[in-house]
Amino acid sequence: IPTDLDWIVMKALEKDRSRRYETANGFAADLRRHMENQPVLARPPGVGYLLSRFVRRHKFGFAAGAAVAVALLAGIAATTWGLLREKAARKTAESETTRAESEATKAIAANKANKQNLHRASMADFATAVKALEEDSEATDKGESALGFAGKSRWHEGVVLLTRALERDLQNSAAALRLYETLRRRQAEKRDWPLITLTHDGDKSFSSTVL
Repeated sequence: IPTDLDWIVMKALEKDRSRRYETANGFAADLRRHMENQPVLARPPGVGYLLSRFVRRHKFGFAAGAAVAVALLAGIAATTWGLLREKAARKTAESETTRAESEATKAIAANKANKQNLHRASMADFATAVKALEEDSEATDKGESALGFAGKSRWHEGVVLLTRALERDLQNSAAALRLYETLRRRQAEKRDWPLITLTHDGDKSFSSTVL
């Protein structure tokens, strides 16, 4: 039996006449209130009880409102989640960009340092080659023979060093000019000698062959 009906029955059966329904119409009115989800007079009108009666009378409206509230909360949650994911993705992308830029900067610096090292090595080869060619020229003027590494002449050593200088740094114009002049002079002095062959393989490297 619903609680409201218990209160109505108990009020109708109350021994104290002053606490019973005064008339049958009062009893019927309280029953009608119960059927219409109205607060009954037989029960104390507490806040919770009045609120529950109100909700029962407007249950469809409350259901619709609850559905709208749930939808709004779901939408807010989805939007918040999307924003958080977007923020995380943006942060990751920024981190990747920063890392890529850092690696690119390091690569550029390493490449620059490598070019500088190659340039210094090229200039050192050039200086050694010039010294070898000068010693060879002095020995030739005296009718002597100046030998370098592997039993080859100092002239040959100078040509190899000039070739290596260009292999290390193609921008070494001094080495290129000196090599050209050295080879042309040698060809002019000893035309019966085959000219040293100097080849470039297309990958910034040279090779020379003395016949």
